[in-house]
Amino acid sequence: MIISSRTNDVLTFRHTIDETGERPDISQEAAQEKLTEFLRQKFNFEPDKFTLKENSTRELDNRKEHSFTWYHNDVYIPWSDQPDTGGAQLLTGGTVSGDEILSFSKYNFKIPEEYN
Repeated sequence: MIISSRTNDVLTFRHTIDETGERPDISQEAAQEKLTEFLRQKFNFEPDKFTLKENSTRELDNRKEHSFTWYHNDVYIPWSDQPDTGGAQLLTGGTVSGDEILSFSKYNFKIPEEYN
């Protein structure tokens, strides 16, 4: 868990469960809706200001974990003065399994691989 020292808000959370832990099966669409609603309620997430960057499903023996990442449309910091060389993005996302939010991140600053 990561907590803001300024506001005491939980910014990142991860709940780890056993590989064989069972959760009800829900569709990827239902999981995305569940996570979007959670982010709206907890962080005033405004989907219109974000674009879906990645979505994936991890299938385990007794459950599926659906993960989603969005990037903020208005936050992009070029890492170089050369055009088309990449830039940093502000990401928000999480993982859902069954009726449970397994992880979320309010803000994650993604630095381009070229920078490293």
